[in-house]
Amino acid sequence: MTKRRARLFSHRRWIAVEAVLVVGLLKDWLSGRVIASSLPGAAKVLFVMAVTLGVLGGLYFIVEQLTAKSVARTHAAARGLPVGLPSVLVHAAILSILFLIYAKSLHIDLV
Repeated sequence: MTKRRARLFSHRRWIAVEAVLVVGLLKDWLSGRVIASSLPGAAKVLFVMAVTLGVLGGLYFIVEQLTAKSVARTHAAARGLPVGLPSVLVHAAILSILFLIYAKSLHIDLV
């Protein structure tokens, strides 16, 4: 595997992708709550804009902190497992769960 491809599938990159998806769910949930509220229209728009700025502005910091800590914790936990589990399978499972959560939050029936 080339060095470029190895970086593409790095553990840290997978954690960053998963974090972005979780933050996206949180932003959508907050925006939905605000839109459904009894606030005036202008307040709803301003609040959704502020949530978006806060999410995007803080996302880089959160992802950096999360990935640095998660990589260390995950490696320590993986060493304690009796059976070696490839990280690709772990991330595939996490992304599958996030896929199902997104489908549910978007009210999309997958069957």
